[in-house]
Amino acid sequence: MNRVTIGLPSKGAIAEPTLQFLQDCGLRVVKPNPRQYTGSIPALPDVDVLFQRVTDVVYKVSDNTAQIGITGLDVVHEYGDDNIVVIHPDLGYGECRLVVAVPETWIDVETMTDLAEVALDFREYKRRNLRVATTYPKMTRQFLHASGIHHFSLANAEGAIEAAPTIGYADIIVDLVQTGTTLRENHLKPLPDGIALESQACLIGNREALKRSPEVLGAVRVMLEQIDASLQGKGYSQITVNITGTSAQEISERVAA
Repeated sequence: MNRVTIGLPSKGAIAEPTLQFLQDCGLRVVKPNPRQYTGSIPALPDVDVLFQRVTDVVYKVSDNTAQIGITGLDVVHEYGDDNIVVIHPDLGYGECRLVVAVPETWIDVETMTDLAEVALDFREYKRRNLRVATTYPKMTRQFLHASGIHHFSLANAEGAIEAAPTIGYADIIVDLVQTGTTLRENHLKPLPDGIALESQACLIGNREALKRSPEVLGAVRVMLEQIDASLQGKGYSQITVNITGTSAQEISERVAA
């Protein structure tokens, strides 16, 4: 029987939450040594675990080094290709948004339409493009074009991307946001309609492996059953009480009352 490999985040914001999530799903991950890049899932004896950075999880699944993986949806959209299938798009944790944020001093810019006008003004009066700092060039380019903004240039992120407008190497930023605190601390404001992507942790798979390998399909089926059961179970609570009565009927009536 062919072994199945799942890629899991080794570090970053969703690394520990992923291990906790799988444990809550009855899919506890065993990592013998914190420095090792391999592990196992006792509930899935035919599955090997490979710990990688979130971007590398995408690459490993794409080239079939790992047949399935858990990573951020933002990473899949930025670095994924046609070899990757998103099996479960929302695992219920790691929520964040890829947003367009402008300086708070731009009081007349409240929407993407306003920003499109600013980009034209930069082109006409300053004789240069709007400079955008981001670590997500693919999605940023697609979103700005879809929003009618075509006169812009992407700046390589240097250090903390939120400081780019203050330092002066960019006019605005496109970055991942969870609470928005960091933006506010750097005097930036997200545009309400400037959300390029709503992201969270997701389960992905290699397209060809899913088509051709019964072992991969079997592992995915078990994982989905466990995951869906856990996610649905979060909407319920179990209450244990001690009630005395002369019959089951009497107890049921008292509980219902």
